[in-house]
Amino acid sequence: MKETDLYEPVKKWLEAKGYKVFPEIELRGTRADVVGIKEGSSIIVELKTSLSRDLIDQGLRWRSRGSANLIYLASPKRTRPIPEDINDLLLKVGLGLITVHPDGCIEHIQSKSHLVNDKYDISKSITPLHEEIDIQGGHYGGGYLTGYKATIMMVQKFLESKGSQWVSIDDIIAACKTHYTGNVRSSLAKSLKEWEHGWCEHSVRKRRLHFRCKVVKK
Repeated sequence: MKETDLYEPVKKWLEAKGYKVFPEIELRGTRADVVGIKEGSSIIVELKTSLSRDLIDQGLRWRSRGSANLIYLASPKRTRPIPEDINDLLLKVGLGLITVHPDGCIEHIQSKSHLVNDKYDISKSITPLHEEIDIQGGHYGGGYLTGYKATIMMVQKFLESKGSQWVSIDDIIAACKTHYTGNVRSSLAKSLKEWEHGWCEHSVRKRRLHFRCKVVKK
């Protein structure tokens, strides 16, 4: 199983418990694989293809920083029992453990993830952009939804809907939420011209800057 195979079962498991689920969320400069939020509780789930030391270390780092009320580790169903010393360690440090079967069923191996008072309001990291853009969890590097990436994804989707039509920068800003503050028009126009020219082209029309997705010539 790949990390991407773990995401959907974990997402459904959390939603059944009343959590609103978001993948690949940036928290204090670090990426959390899965974040769940509901009134009075927050949860982080780290996904890995095996119950490895790296996975446990990730959980311990989130726990030590007080980043969420509950921290869970998720990995595929093991062919052998979990070593007793590992199980004792998870109990001691308060990390929950779940395993995912090949058919997507969740097995709750370790339920003693201690509820703690989180020192960080995780909901501050969830923006309207995260609400509107659907990405698959478990994509290391590729699925990491930064503010910039979310903005560009929304702009690209909007321009694609316009086909070959030229769209003014003001109309783009009116239709798409962005992560920019201050001079949004200047910042977004610069990004589209200098960094997104691989798929986006620009033109000055009636003294106003316009953009569209590059037209593929047959």
